Amino acid sequence: ERYDVALATANGVIAVPQSESGLAALGRVVAAQDDLRLTALSVATGAVGSLVIGLALLEGRLTPEEAAAVAHLDELYQAERWGIDPEAERRRAGQAADLAYTRRFLDLLAAG
Repeated sequence: ERYDVALATANGVIAVPQSESGLAALGRVVAAQDDLRLTALSVATGAVGSLVIGLALLEGRLTPEEAAAVAHLDELYQAERWGIDPEAERRRAGQAADLAYTRRFLDLLAAG
C-alpha cells in the first residue's frame, strides 16, 4: 500500500511469482536506503523472512512486537493447536530480539 505495489498471495508455504513492476518498485525502495538503514532492513528481513515486514518495522509502521506477531502468526496458531515446540519457541524469541535490537538501532539513528 505504501509503495503502491500489489503483491500476489497464496495459501500455504509455496512461494508465488510477483510482478516485475512490483519487484522493481520494492527494489527501488531498498536501493534508496543509506548503508545503516539497509543494514537494519537486512537484519529485520532476515529475522522474519519478509521484506514487507522489514520495511514496516524500518518505517515505524509496526513495533518489534507487532512485526514478530505477524511473522509468526501461522507458527503461533500451530503451537496453540498442537503444543509448543521448545526449539521453535527459542528461535522465535531470538527473532523477536533481533527485531527489538533493530528498532533500537533505528531509534538511535534518528536521534543522532
